[in-house]
Amino acid sequence: MNSLLMPTNSQKDAVYTRLRALCDAVYDEALRSPEFFARIEEVLLSPDAKVSIQQKSSTPQKPSLNTVEILHRDGESGLLAALEQLTNDDLIRLCTADGIKKSKDAKALDRQQLIDLLTSTASSRLNQGESFTKKS
Repeated sequence: MNSLLMPTNSQKDAVYTRLRALCDAVYDEALRSPEFFARIEEVLLSPDAKVSIQQKSSTPQKPSLNTVEILHRDGESGLLAALEQLTNDDLIRLCTADGIKKSKDAKALDRQQLIDLLTSTASSRLNQGESFTKKS
C-alpha cells in the first residue's frame, strides 16, 4: 500500500479482521495459560515492560517443579494434580530438564503419556532414594 494514499474500505476491513483474529487468539491463549496471562498483563500494564521482556526472553524458562518431592510430600494424587496444572509445553520442558526424554522424543508424546512418564519416573527415583534410608 502506498503511504501517501488513504486505505480503501476493503483494506481497512481486511486489517481489522486480521487484528481482531490476532487479539482473539492472544486472549484465548492467555485464558489457557497463567504464565502467558501474566506476561501479557505485564506488557499491557507495566511502563518498563520492554526491559522486562528482553530480560525474560534471554533466559529460557524451566518449569520449577520437583516431581519427586511432590510425590513424597503429597502422594501420587498430589503429583497428578500438580502435573495437570501444567501446559503441554511445560510437561515437555520438565521431561527434558529432568533428563527423562530428549525434547524431540518428548514432543512426540501426548499429554497423558507425558504425565504417566513423569509420574513413573518420580516414583522410581523416590524408591531409589528410599533404599538408602531403609533399616536392615
